[in-house]
Amino acid sequence: AVEAAVKVARTYAQSKDPEKKDRLGNVMFMLAECIRFVAVLIAAMLLPSGNDATQVVAVAAGRKLAEDPELNMYYAVERFVTQMNEDREKMGLTGSHFVTVDGMHSGNHYISFQDFVTIGRLAMENDVIAKSVETFTMEIPMGEDRSLKWKNSNMLLDPHSRYFCTYISGLKTGFT
Repeated sequence: AVEAAVKVARTYAQSKDPEKKDRLGNVMFMLAECIRFVAVLIAAMLLPSGNDATQVVAVAAGRKLAEDPELNMYYAVERFVTQMNEDREKMGLTGSHFVTVDGMHSGNHYISFQDFVTIGRLAMENDVIAKSVETFTMEIPMGEDRSLKWKNSNMLLDPHSRYFCTYISGLKTGFT
């Protein structure tokens, strides 16, 4: 899916048709210019627990949901959180309520163990997420002489950790 999105974005970015270029928008242009941009953002959320990547995804999705590419970042995140709660209800996740997109503590943000397991199972059905959470280290090229190096914060995946488990395939072990 990520490769298909990159292909479409590159096609639109290189198009001489102004209507196609107008439909592209800033996010798709970034996608065309960055290798596997969406997968990189997902990996950034799931390896080093990058809350900034989570905010970027939430703003982009919130603007898309609101059909307003200029929507203030705060309101875009709020719109995305509203959608998270609507989806939670449709999925029958009754022991949870979301307030933040990154899981950071907020008085009315909670998730039950049962809901957490259900979400984890669903997440592992997504190939990009499954691959990201089982990866211990990743290097993202950022030009000719620069790269980002990430290490998964899940100590169960760290072969040098006393908590290392060969049979673990990932997911988060964080806290809020």
